[in-house]
Amino acid sequence: MASSNGTSPLLGIVVVQLGILILTTQGATGDLVQVVSMVFGLGAVVVTPFWLLLAAYDSGPSGTETAE
Repeated sequence: MASSNGTSPLLGIVVVQLGILILTTQGATGDLVQVVSMVFGLGAVVVTPFWLLLAAYDSGPSGTETAE
């Protein structure tokens, strides 16, 4: 479910970062952590602009959020 305020993708990214942090603190191999963080890092770079555009599109034409 995509929310028009854009908090869902940001929350997902935070959860992923916390997961990586937990992996590192639990003593996972460095190579695995590097690969996972690289994959999710690239995913965040690709997904974030898409979600921002989607949020802007949702708030624009729908007229639910009006400026002062």
